[in-house]
Amino acid sequence: NIQALVSQTSRSAESLADFAQSLERRIRAMARAHSLLTESRWQSVSIESLLHEEIAAHNLSSERALLSGPYAMLTPKAALALSLAIHELCTNAAKYGSLSVAKGKVWVDWKVLETGTIVLTWKERDGPAVITPSRRGFGSTLIERALTFETGGKSTLKFGAEGVTCEIILPPSVVQRVEKLSRDEGY
Repeated sequence: NIQALVSQTSRSAESLADFAQSLERRIRAMARAHSLLTESRWQSVSIESLLHEEIAAHNLSSERALLSGPYAMLTPKAALALSLAIHELCTNAAKYGSLSVAKGKVWVDWKVLETGTIVLTWKERDGPAVITPSRRGFGSTLIERALTFETGGKSTLKFGAEGVTCEIILPPSVVQRVEKLSRDEGY
């Protein structure tokens, strides 16, 4: 995983400083997920815990990061892939999207379908006007392809005028446990 991060980060970096900063942040995101997995003896991690860790790393308040969904535990492989995807979404929102302005917000909600599939939706709102990027960076590639490769799920990024939306679908095979209690909260 680290080799892939180094290789891909170097291809999309505009300078040595940019490379070092981007790589360090991605490794820290992985380290946060590893810490959560270590706490569970590498059994599983909740979606909520992954989101809280990444949101805390970006110093977001509960008014700016709103979370809603049932308690759902993911396999280690899925947790690592999702943590990197959430890291990329947070980073891009902080640089260019809704989290780059004081009043911007992000809503993350997830649900478990009757089939056991998890659908997680990331929505940015109240940020600057969104323009579809002219090129796909490593972050977009990681979000759209790595999750598919690592989990067998899929993800879709949409660059709408009101903000970026990302839908992530995780198959039942990566879900360890679900409790139907729904949580609606700010971080």
